[in-house]
Amino acid sequence: MVVPYETGPGWLGSARVVPIAVVAEALGLTIGRGWLSPCPSCGEEHRSHRERGPRARGPVGLTPGGEGWRCFRCGASGDVVMLACIGLYGERLGAGDHRWRSLAEWFSAIEGSYSPTVRPLDRTGQPTEAGAERERPPLTEVRSLWAACVPADLDAETAGWCRSRALDPGLLVERDLSRALPSDLPTPTWAACRQIPWARGGYRLLVPLYDDTGAMVSLQARLTGAGLPPGSPKAVSPAGFRIGGLILADAQFLHLLRCRAEAPAQPTRILVVEGIPDFLTWATRWLPGDPASCAVAGVISGSWGPGFAGAIPDGAEVIVRTHADAAGERYAQRLIDSLAGRSIHLVVARAGGHGDAA
Repeated sequence: MVVPYETGPGWLGSARVVPIAVVAEALGLTIGRGWLSPCPSCGEEHRSHRERGPRARGPVGLTPGGEGWRCFRCGASGDVVMLACIGLYGERLGAGDHRWRSLAEWFSAIEGSYSPTVRPLDRTGQPTEAGAERERPPLTEVRSLWAACVPADLDAETAGWCRSRALDPGLLVERDLSRALPSDLPTPTWAACRQIPWARGGYRLLVPLYDDTGAMVSLQARLTGAGLPPGSPKAVSPAGFRIGGLILADAQFLHLLRCRAEAPAQPTRILVVEGIPDFLTWATRWLPGDPASCAVAGVISGSWGPGFAGAIPDGAEVIVRTHADAAGERYAQRLIDSLAGRSIHLVVARAGGHGDAA
């Protein structure tokens, strides 16, 4: 029996990082900037009865980053695999359906039809223009690497590092805050420090980095073992690419980014910390439903910007807990300046010592 939503590096892991534009083209759908037409589920060609003409949008909207879709007419939604599933068979497939095998073969053929290193996706799921690749690593490679990682509690070295920091690796898995990079996994050329692949250099703990729309667009790796000379950085980012304007975020903060138009049901508490260890510590501090919980964001060099500040609703309490050093002061001041003039209760604290900010 084929399990349709298995975790790990199986065929679904590879299929899910195929650009949605590539799958839509193979299904014969019209591709616009951030939309598709017609809907593979209901067959509608327009987003509403009032939208007509050359500037009309299709009914299917793409999520930021282009990894998911939703029809504004019938409500059908899913990831790139579900788009192909409904487009080819007209319905969702059950766990034991024999058609999963043919769908896997279809994706195998599709995966050879594009070059992820040449044309990564922009936030709408469209291929970028030539020359834009150095802003972020290719999105297909980022998501493929993330999908190929294993749960942190199943890797002895990574789990050991977590426990040495009083982190519960099981909670990291449950909340999908970090994953372990397999030591023998082939990785893109950008997943290296000083030309040494992350895993071989001891950078085995990976965390996702998000832009101000809540889309995962990059990764950062944390040193969990030996492998590089003394003085090597404790955390590294994709070689040759920018990480400015990206943050670490838990599920609550991602909800603020992705649903910023929604008014919160109650006053929002937000905690901004510095670096991977502090972020993971605070993001696993509260149990679901705890009234004292905070939405947690983690900043690194150049992280914070107006887009993140704009996701914070008026009336929120924002606690800034960066490190007590020059870098921490700069991060805190940048955040404070971005909230100037807002009706927000701001609390500035300091983490003890220099920590190990990424």
